Amino acid sequence: MSVHANEFSAFMSSMPLRLTSFIESDLPESVTLENDETREFRKDLSPASLPWIEAFANSALASPAVAVAPENQKFTENLMRYVGEVFLRGLGGAWDYDESGEVGEGFPFIRPDSPDGDCEGEPISMIGLVMTALQARNGQVFVSRYAQELEKFGEDGPRRSCSAVDDAADGGAEAPLEEEERSFLATFLPTVESGVAAWVQDQATPHEWTFGTEGLLKLSKQLVARYSTVDEMLADRSDFYIQGALRFAGETFRREGKGAWRYGTRFDTDDPRQKQPFVHFSQIEVDVVPWAILTSAFKDPHAPSEALGALRSQVDGAGAGA
Repeated sequence: MSVHANEFSAFMSSMPLRLTSFIESDLPESVTLENDETREFRKDLSPASLPWIEAFANSALASPAVAVAPENQKFTENLMRYVGEVFLRGLGGAWDYDESGEVGEGFPFIRPDSPDGDCEGEPISMIGLVMTALQARNGQVFVSRYAQELEKFGEDGPRRSCSAVDDAADGGAEAPLEEEERSFLATFLPTVESGVAAWVQDQATPHEWTFGTEGLLKLSKQLVARYSTVDEMLADRSDFYIQGALRFAGETFRREGKGAWRYGTRFDTDDPRQKQPFVHFSQIEVDVVPWAILTSAFKDPHAPSEALGALRSQVDGAGAGA
């Protein structure tokens, strides 16, 4: 794969986690108006939320130059993800990249649907849209461009709604987040990517750790070499090593099946999901509990990687039957 293809693959695989974390942790729950009235901040991935997101972007970023500063690049990229997801849900289409880097200024962009067909619309540069909004500073750039694209469909309107996150960002229509879960995820999600990165770098050979079957098998062997029993591992569950291992295992499964991190608040006390972070796969209605994956290694070091293979088969089967 080319460098651009690898970067795009990484961008898409991290989409559910980054977008969910942005919504839950970076965007506010409410805002106070000039008359001291407090209003709920709209962040439901609807077109009506776009002015709210743009106003927040303008309050956080003073100019386009500030947006591309190294310390703000992640925030700016997450703005792109949010606005792009709104466009996909309302207009149809897909994220894409240009090997030459000319379209989208080198960043992933949206190919919207059009009356001519799926993904047949003119490419929409999300980074360009963000930069324009920060330059204009009128709070209307995002929603105006959305309305412009919507108008192209005429009276019939768009034929489909698409998503890059499989409803992971809003918890799924059938699984609204309770306050306890929302609070946990707001703290936990921002630590997943950084926690995995720090954990991998702490290994003797960081370059050998990859998300997938080999990574899980390597982790299993390391766990059983490090601990004699599950109880020994349980005693260290708050330590850096175990917390990193839990995140690594969970992210391996999440990326394989495009799932979403959740936190158990509504299950029986003997359910392994209760009071634990787990990964939910809405397309096959399966939940994977990373802590259970870690403990399974003590019965069979191949169990975690075999579980990943089983998940892969289920996801592929669901896709083939769609």
